[in-house]
Amino acid sequence: MDTTLRLTKMPKPGETMHAHEIFHAGGGKGANQAVAAKSSGARTSFIGGVGNDSEGQQLLDLLTKENSDTSGIAEIEGAATGQAMIMVDAAGENSILINAGANNAFHEQEARKNKELITNSDFIIAQFESSLDATILAFSIAKDAGKTTIL
Repeated sequence: MDTTLRLTKMPKPGETMHAHEIFHAGGGKGANQAVAAKSSGARTSFIGGVGNDSEGQQLLDLLTKENSDTSGIAEIEGAATGQAMIMVDAAGENSILINAGANNAFHEQEARKNKELITNSDFIIAQFESSLDATILAFSIAKDAGKTTIL
């Protein structure tokens, strides 16, 4: 989930500033990639983790609305859904802070559970906003099945 703050300028260390606009949206690189691929006509599945919180439910609702297969999403007990705080200045430059949350709690065992989903895909897209061990295993499963991987 993304929270975007529009600022006149970026704050300096120790400085408090007022944002002149704030908005919340579904986000995260993986979710954005899934929605973009779906918008281009691709059949999409999403594999990852969300927390048992309102942000996780919002993300599931967004992906479901976009007709993405969400069967590969695990609800990670005790973890918050990953979030990003994006600060954008008047020139359009941004700084992004992330709390990976449930993304980092999604490990090899969850990737293993999604072997069929991975091997039935044409290609797999990942990024470094999820746990590295799960990403490496998912890519290994995909490569063994002759699938294209994109990082």
